[in-house]
Parts: sequence; C-alpha cells; structure tokens
Amino acid sequence: EKLKMMQERPKHKAKEQTTRINTMSRGEKLKMMQDLEASTHFSMAEVSAFEYFFNELNGGKKIDRNKFREILQNSFHMTEAMMMDRVFRAFTSGSESCVDLTDFIHGFSIVLKGTLEEKAHFVFRVYDLNSDSFVTREEMFFLLKSTMVKPQSEEERDESIKDLIDLVLKKMDIDRDGRLSEADFVEAVQTDMLLLEALGPCLPSDTDAKTFLDEVVASMP
Repeated sequence: EKLKMMQERPKHKAKEQTTRINTMSRGEKLKMMQDLEASTHFSMAEVSAFEYFFNELNGGKKIDRNKFREILQNSFHMTEAMMMDRVFRAFTSGSESCVDLTDFIHGFSIVLKGTLEEKAHFVFRVYDLNSDSFVTREEMFFLLKSTMVKPQSEEERDESIKDLIDLVLKKMDIDRDGRLSEADFVEAVQTDMLLLEALGPCLPSDTDAKTFLDEVVASMP
C-alpha cells in the first residue's frame, strides 16, 4: 500500500505545503507526517528526524539554493556548481526558487532510499536542462563538459565528449531519434544500472547516503 502511494504521487506536485510547521494544529501536523511516511521510503521516526533537521537548518523557512548547496558539498562531497544547481532544481521540480519541507523529504527519500526506477526519473530531471522531457546532444555536451576532467587541450576534450555522447546514444537511445526521452533513459538504466549517472555524477555514494541519513536521525534531541 505504501509503495502504491509513492508510485501514485504526482511528479510535479502543487506547492501548497508551507514550512511554518509550528503554525499547524497538532492534528494537522500529525496528518502531514503520516502522509509523508506513506508517500516516501522513510519511517515515521525518519520523517520526524528530517522535519527537525530541516527546521534547524533555516529556522523552519524554505531552503534556498545556497543553503541546499552546503548540504551537497559537506555531506555528499559534490563540487561542480552547475550539477549542484541541477540537483536543487530537481528537488523543487523546477517550479520553485526554494525547497520546502515536502520537497526536502520527498527528494531525499529518492536520493537516499529510492528504487532504481525512481532514481532514474530523478537523474533524468537533473539532466533535462530545459525541462522539455528530452536530453539532446547539446545538453549532453554541456553536462559532460562541465563535469569532465580536462585533458591536455580543449580540442581533445571536445572530441572525447563527442565520442562519449555517441556511446551514450548507442546504449540509451532506445527509439533511435538522436536524443534521450525519459522513457529511453529509464529503460536503459533498468537494463544496465551503470548508465544511471552516465552524463555526470549527481547522486551520493552509498556510503555518503548512509552517513547522511544516520546523521539526520542522530540530530533528533
């Protein structure tokens, strides 16, 4: 039943959730927490810990890009500014300038405990730079150029990136239209999970994910 509720959760939810939890009645807060438990991979104890952690981060206010980037840098050792911004946008579904509590908990449910399919959908949103439901050659080039270690010359790097793009399309472009749809991406990743971050790292390692979750749970007084 819990998995069914997670699958039925709309991808681009309406942003009705406020972060001022202390203005809710006890019953309203309990209902919100129960809904979050039902729609994520977290237990009630973990949902409560994330609520506490979120409120401690910014006094219960929504988290902006800079505050969110600190988490990615300090806990997940991410350093590429462009990729951190893309992860931030994926948490907000691209329609808000800040992350609210519901965004925060749903996002970390996928990043820390999500199924391979959930992670594939999330990573596709990170890679879909203009949110048109496709990742084109141009977007792939931009992503790989931003995250690739620089070789001896710019020309060598560009040629290496073009070769990588050809390889990615060969393995992932299921319908052979020269670009990746979300369906292409998810199907390819489910066939070969090593393709999940083919266009640049944007998820924590298993070790960093476990450490972060343990730290959040331990932060509860």
